[in-house]
Amino acid sequence: MKWILCIFWGYAAIIYGPLSAMATAIVWQESFEAAFSQKKPLCVFCPGKGVWSKKFEQEVFQDAAFVKAVGNQMVFLRSDLIQEKPSFLPSFAEENLPICLVFDEKKQQITQFGYIPFGGEGYAKHLLEAVATYRSILHAVNGKCTAVDLEKKWQEAKQLGCLSLEDKILEKGLQDSSSTFFLLEKYAQLDCSMNAQQRKDLRQEIELRDPNNLRGSFYRLALLDFQYLVKRIKNSSDPKEIIQPLTDYLAHFPEDEERIWKVEMMVSQYLFTKGLLNDALIHARACYKKAPISIRKDIADSIQHIRGEMRAERKMGRA
Repeated sequence: MKWILCIFWGYAAIIYGPLSAMATAIVWQESFEAAFSQKKPLCVFCPGKGVWSKKFEQEVFQDAAFVKAVGNQMVFLRSDLIQEKPSFLPSFAEENLPICLVFDEKKQQITQFGYIPFGGEGYAKHLLEAVATYRSILHAVNGKCTAVDLEKKWQEAKQLGCLSLEDKILEKGLQDSSSTFFLLEKYAQLDCSMNAQQRKDLRQEIELRDPNNLRGSFYRLALLDFQYLVKRIKNSSDPKEIIQPLTDYLAHFPEDEERIWKVEMMVSQYLFTKGLLNDALIHARACYKKAPISIRKDIADSIQHIRGEMRAERKMGRA
């Protein structure tokens, strides 16, 4: 029996390597150079300070299930154990809250995670899925894929927070002369840095590709212009100037049953925050009439809240 076990363990050592080589604890690299030389994804742990740092380390990096799942598939480095900080490491990485930054073999950031109460095994699954998603997106960007698939990959890259891939996908998507999706994304990204003529030209191109709003391009433009004005004109004396893109949409596309009630609600909410309660009530009522039956109760509650504020305001006026 003993000689059978000896043969078994001998074969195991040949196939899997010595048992001592199996990951039993996270090995922290001494430098970025040493970490990237291993040609594996790199997880940089920036511990921050306080109780959350200790909790993160105990529940994740000291957890046996995490080490078993991830230990040999990635390399690890603690930012507080190295002197020289590379330029690609974000400045916020040295703040108080713990965070993990994940990079590929070419020093491109894949994603980032804060503390998540998943436990070691759950965090390992989350981490490995992020790396797999990144590789899938990268494969699609470097190969051939349909416009629909490219839009899906854009959404996945956005969820990861992978700016380098977002830029690559945007560049590839803009080559499609029929789609409005990536033109709208460009409009959303660059509106604050573009001059008025550039914004106008880009908007005209979007409108030409979807003249009847069949893909909801005018709706998206109205939202983007509204958001732009909220950021750009913070102290406007006339709130109705800010909601102009939304009210224009209401005037031009009253037949858009899918979206018109949402616009009415946004207008009502904004006017309410500016103290224009009567106008807010008018748009809330319009929203109620056009909204799906399933959510009318919530809208009715909002209407009652506005009326309550109006009654309180009248009482204050009489006092």
